[in-house]
Amino acid sequence: LNWGSSYVVNDFYKRFINQEASEKEQVLVGRFSIVIMMVVAALLSLVLEEAKAAFDLMLQIGAGTGLLFILRWFWHRINPYSEIAAMLISFLIAVFFFVNSKMETPLVAMASHWQLITGVIITTIGWVTVTLLTNPSKKETLESFDTLIFKGESKYKDFKSNMTAFLCGVAGVYALLFS
Repeated sequence: LNWGSSYVVNDFYKRFINQEASEKEQVLVGRFSIVIMMVVAALLSLVLEEAKAAFDLMLQIGAGTGLLFILRWFWHRINPYSEIAAMLISFLIAVFFFVNSKMETPLVAMASHWQLITGVIITTIGWVTVTLLTNPSKKETLESFDTLIFKGESKYKDFKSNMTAFLCGVAGVYALLFS
């Protein structure tokens, strides 16, 4: 809930609604968003029949954002609008498939793994389109971020070993998830 609240406050409210929001106002918006998320979670718990359904829903909500979060480090054209679009599209697709699965006569009869793949494809098309239609982040912002993270070194230094470690980490997480 706190993580979701920080997204609402920092990435949505403070960026698009009130850039001059005081600390007190940000805390109030954060608390309000936590209450909304708690109510939604409580309502959701009433219709989830098993833990796997919750896992499938969470997986579907995140579908399509993984590639974006990885490519963000390499393709500087990706911007905050791309990230917001990916999260929103992925969420809406997850809601659609969830509601669809609860209908007496589903609009789309599809196994959960195909729903996931469909979500990834639609979300990826969506965020790439938004990326190409919106302005990239300012070059100064990207350079300042790179300097902060990489401390003046080339970000491609040790690229092979870092990529190998990343892929091993991903494989390890998936191995644990499906074991």
